[in-house]
Amino acid sequence: MVMCFVPLCKHYSEQKTCRFLTFPVNPEDRKKWVHLIRRADREPSKYSLVCSCHFKHGERKNGPTLFEHNFKRRLEFSSPEKRERTRKQGQKIVSAEREGMPEQDPMPGTSQTVESCYKF
Repeated sequence: MVMCFVPLCKHYSEQKTCRFLTFPVNPEDRKKWVHLIRRADREPSKYSLVCSCHFKHGERKNGPTLFEHNFKRRLEFSSPEKRERTRKQGQKIVSAEREGMPEQDPMPGTSQTVESCYKF
């Protein structure tokens, strides 16, 4: 019985749910796969296999990218629908111009003359 090398993956060869792929022979590609899989407890041996469920469309050329640690990122979300703002019942909307209010000086303090204590 062969089990998938990816942490938390419970697939094994007798389930026949997917194919199993060997690690690449090329050291650079192998290092990339090890980094993507994030298995800290051990390094893969020449007998270690990864199930095709961790590859996009099950193809080796895509590299292993589908794991438990990035499950939320691989879900495709559509943009949320735009909604109209609604006001709560009993809430009033106040306009910028207040009707019935006495007109006030826009800058208080500027209409009065104040003596300065400075001599020029």
